Amino acid sequence: MAIFEVVLPFILIAQGQKSVSSSIASMLIAMVPILTLVFLLLIFKKKISQL
Repeated sequence: MAIFEVVLPFILIAQGQKSVSSSIASMLIAMVPILTLVFLLLIFKKKISQL
């Protein structure tokens, strides 16, 4: 399981950076946590609790 959590994302990021500019790649990498939250909210249909 560790290969899917640690190794595979870095391999895919490195391959993806070969075909786009560095500025686009940095913006996409920075958006990963936000996109993960949106994706999980859509999949699990949960509301965000207030702090």
